[in-house]
Amino acid sequence: MVSPIRHLRRSFVNPQRGYTLVELIVVLVVVSIIAGGIVIYFHESSENSRLVNASYRVLADIRYAQEMAMSHNRQVDFAVDGNTYSARWNGGEYIQSPITGSNLYVQFGTEGYGGVEITSGSNFSFDSNGKPSITSETVVVGLNSKKSIKMVPNTGYVYIEDS
Repeated sequence: MVSPIRHLRRSFVNPQRGYTLVELIVVLVVVSIIAGGIVIYFHESSENSRLVNASYRVLADIRYAQEMAMSHNRQVDFAVDGNTYSARWNGGEYIQSPITGSNLYVQFGTEGYGGVEITSGSNFSFDSNGKPSITSETVVVGLNSKKSIKMVPNTGYVYIEDS
């Protein structure tokens, strides 16, 4: 009779025991599928992050333009043109950006906003009291047809809405 310990020792030390080619291929396929899912998830997450950041940037710049109109008692024009937007003093010189210190002129599709496009937009202005020139609730800037920056008339309250 073979002792149970000797039998166990043989099963662990069997030099001919290994993985078949089929088993290795199955493992590689499973690992590849999992890795592909992770890559897709991070890519989509990165795009969404850029879109959210761009939305908050537009929102902050519109609020800043309104604040500048009220604090300087001057009209501020906010223009959306193609993939850019800007804020100027009543059609004249640019307002200085509080973020960069340069002209408040932002172009999407560049810098940290690659892949973000302005898909709709309206030109408007704030009077010296901060009241916008719009007469009804309006999408003032649309981004990638996924996010909309809307403005409420009279108050100039702006907010982000998923499209």
